[in-house]
Amino acid sequence: METAEALETKEEQRTTGVVYMTDNDNMFIAPEGLSEEEVQRRSLETDRDMLKKKLEEIEAELDKTAPISNVQGKPSLVMGLTPLPEFSMITRNGIEVFKDFMVQSFNPQEDSYTLSNGNTTLTVTGETFKQINKPERYEKAFNENTPSYEKLIDSQYDAYYKQRENTADNFIHNLSVYCRKEANTPLDALMISREIISRMDKEEKERTRQLLQQRAHKDETINQVLINTYYEAVKGVPIDKDKLLQKDYEAVIAKPFSDTISNPGAFVDRDSKLKIGDTLKNLAINVPKPFGIGKDKIYEDLTVISASKDGNNILLMDKNRSFYELPRDSVLAGYEKQQDRQHKAEIKHQRHNSIDIER
Repeated sequence: METAEALETKEEQRTTGVVYMTDNDNMFIAPEGLSEEEVQRRSLETDRDMLKKKLEEIEAELDKTAPISNVQGKPSLVMGLTPLPEFSMITRNGIEVFKDFMVQSFNPQEDSYTLSNGNTTLTVTGETFKQINKPERYEKAFNENTPSYEKLIDSQYDAYYKQRENTADNFIHNLSVYCRKEANTPLDALMISREIISRMDKEEKERTRQLLQQRAHKDETINQVLINTYYEAVKGVPIDKDKLLQKDYEAVIAKPFSDTISNPGAFVDRDSKLKIGDTLKNLAINVPKPFGIGKDKIYEDLTVISASKDGNNILLMDKNRSFYELPRDSVLAGYEKQQDRQHKAEIKHQRHNSIDIER
């Protein structure tokens, strides 16, 4: 049984406020009524939390120079020292390739990394950085001949360049992928469309036809929907049009024909007024329908780039710098008919607006 003196001591401990100083900036204030043992326990918890916070601050500072990762098959990456594998991303300027980049800093609050190669600096999310820094990329040997789209981070490659199952629901995606990789003109897109559709079973073909009809505006044919898809696909991944034009232009006009004409202002034929650089308005091109038999007409304004009589070809370009290679004799025949119709229309207009005088 406790003595009266002991009971008095415990009561004093429960009713006395105790102030426990942890450092110069923090203090633990014990509420009144706590025993000395409880005060000590709570003060130790306060010290433990403060120590944990201090350790986290120290670790954050060390992380700036410590390896970011040490995954098997991939070297430990040290900020400012270890070069990242070459990669590309779709930006406002098109598909840009990033080479010799290193991690400069990491922002844990925003989960973002700042990368730089000394000339260019960019910030990417943690998820994007994982794709850039994945082990498989360190094993690939990219060079100047590797297409830039093959260097894309996985998420962008899958969205813009990876084929999906050949179904009606995936048709627009798959056509867009082929347009970005292989097509250089709407005519190419129409040929690719027929090829994709030909590999579908009967049910998927019918579903594809219905879906394309639903996308068509008033008076639009399915071929026009496909052409619009081509332009949207190329627009969705803005490429360097000037480089593309220069590359393809040189490849096309460098035909092995000694009579190839490509000088602006030169006549395509001595019996025609059509010249290199002229624009043919409302040129109608007959193209196969994507389903069944028959043909549609597509109308384009095309500029003459080059022509060859021996090769019987004429190269034209639309306002989007897409190339069309058509039979030279057909274009010349169509041009002469158009000129004849325009000449007759002008004469009719002049006579309609003439002044009648009676004598």
